[in-house]
Amino acid sequence: PALAQFHFSPKEPRPLYKSCRAMSRRGSSCMQRGTCSECGQKWVLGKVDVNSGWYGQFFCGACWESGDYSDTDTEMEDAGEAANQHSVVVHHLKSETPDSFSFRTVKVGLSTRERSLRFVNGYRSVAFEGPTTGFTLWLGSQVLLDYLEKRLCCHGGKAGVSGLRVLELGAGCGLPGLGLAQLGAEVVLTDVPAVRPLLECHAALNFPEDSSKEKPRVATLRWGHRGDLQDLVDCEQARGAFDYVIGSEIGYDKDANAALINTLQTVMTISNTTGCGKSQQGKSSCPRAILALAQRQGEMEEFTHTAAQAGWSLCIREMVDIEALTGIPCCSPVAVIEMFPPWQRCRKPRSYWKPHLQRRKRRWSSGAKWLCSVSSGRTSVGKPYAYAAVKTQVNTSPS
Repeated sequence: PALAQFHFSPKEPRPLYKSCRAMSRRGSSCMQRGTCSECGQKWVLGKVDVNSGWYGQFFCGACWESGDYSDTDTEMEDAGEAANQHSVVVHHLKSETPDSFSFRTVKVGLSTRERSLRFVNGYRSVAFEGPTTGFTLWLGSQVLLDYLEKRLCCHGGKAGVSGLRVLELGAGCGLPGLGLAQLGAEVVLTDVPAVRPLLECHAALNFPEDSSKEKPRVATLRWGHRGDLQDLVDCEQARGAFDYVIGSEIGYDKDANAALINTLQTVMTISNTTGCGKSQQGKSSCPRAILALAQRQGEMEEFTHTAAQAGWSLCIREMVDIEALTGIPCCSPVAVIEMFPPWQRCRKPRSYWKPHLQRRKRRWSSGAKWLCSVSSGRTSVGKPYAYAAVKTQVNTSPS
C-alpha cells in the first residue's frame, strides 16, 4: 500500500527500491508512508522535508501542516547568480533550454551543515536514454562525506584535509569529492563518458573561476578499461600518489564488481609505486580505499564475495541506519567500509581490539592472584600458562 503512493514517470523505468530511495531523498509533492519524526506515529501518510535533520526527515500530514516544513529546496535569491548558473548548464551540458533543468541545494558540513553544494536536477531524463544511477543523488554519498570529514577533521580541523589527494570512482553527481574539495583537498572525479558532462557542470557550479579553492578535475574512467586507466596515470602521475580512493553506492551491480575490484587494485598498485602522499609520509605509500555501500538485499554479500575471490579483505568502519534517522521505511542502511588489497594487512578498529585487550588483562590479573595464593600455601585454580610459569619457581624453592 505504501508503494502505491509513489508516482513514477513511464518514460523512466527503474527498479522499484531504487526509485523509492531517490524520491524520498529529494522530496516529493505526493504523499507517502513512514514514521513521523515529530509525533512518532508509524506507517502514516506524510511528506519528506529535505532540509531537516541529517538526511531529510519524514513528517505526518498533521505535523506537516502545523510546522514550517518544505518539500522543495531553498530557491536562489540572487537573479544574477541564477543567470550565471544557467550559463554554466548551457556550456557544459550543451543544452539550448536551460530552463528545463532545476537546481538543488544540499547542505553539507559536519554537525553544523554550514556549507552548501549545488546540483542539477532533471538531466537524466533529457540527456540519457536507458537505466542509469549516475545522475541521481544517493544517500550513501552524503554518508561517505560525513564519515571522511569526521575522521579527517577530528584532530587537525580543515588542515587535516588540505593537500590530500583523493580519487573518486563512479562519482556520479560527485558529492563526496566536491565536499572534500571545499575543505582544500585535491580531488579527481571519475565516471563513464555519459556522466562526465554532468560532473564537469557540478564542478563549475560549485567552484567558479573566482573561487579560492582548487576546482576538482574530471576524468573518464570505465572500470576494466586499460585505455582510461593509462590516460589517468599519465595525467596524475606527475602530481604524486593518491592518499584516498573513495566511492559511494558503486557495488550495486554484481556483474561489474569484478571490473571494479580490478580497477581499484590497479590504481592502488600504481599509487604504491609512485611515492608517498601527504598522509603516508614515513609510512606505507598505499592509499586507503573507503567505500559506502547500501545494505540492500544480497548487494553487500555479492560485493564481499567478489572481493574475497580477488584476495581483498574489508572492515566495516561505520553503519548508518537511514530509516531510523529519516523515518522513511524504504531507505536501506549504509555501511562505510575500508578495503585492503592482498598485500596489505587489515587494520582492525580500536573498538575491535578493546575486548581482546581486556580479556588479556584479566588473564594476567588472575595469574598474579594465583601466584599469591600458591606462595601463601592456599590452593587455587590458575590459568594454564600462569601455572607453567609458577610451577618451576615452587619446585626450585628451598622449602
